[in-house]
Amino acid sequence: MSPISTPHPAPTPARAVAPQPIRVRTTQPPGETVVGVEGTVCLDHADGLRTALMRTLASREDGASPVGDTSATAVCDATGPNILLRLRRQAEAEHRTVAITGVRGQFAHVPDITRTRSLFGFPPQVGW
Repeated sequence: MSPISTPHPAPTPARAVAPQPIRVRTTQPPGETVVGVEGTVCLDHADGLRTALMRTLASREDGASPVGDTSATAVCDATGPNILLRLRRQAEAEHRTVAITGVRGQFAHVPDITRTRSLFGFPPQVGW
């Protein structure tokens, strides 16, 4: 007697999930400009963030330094640190600083992986 063979359906190919576009909002508390980023920071959506951050830096004639709020950032690929490092370089040339707030989730590991924690005023990370 031969074994009974039952046909198996072909596996369904995995679909890539398109990253959600980012939303950038700017607020200006006294002495600073906060650029809030919501969504996925990736190569596909980098231009809007880069433009907003550079515009913020250029628009503050009073010498205020930009603050990036990443509390609503879901995912950040290597594009995010690249944008922030370019912004920091430009700010440094103008004798300003760049601060990042609201760091959580996946984005919290980026400064450690890229060894840039001290460049953006992140508190020391304990563990992980």
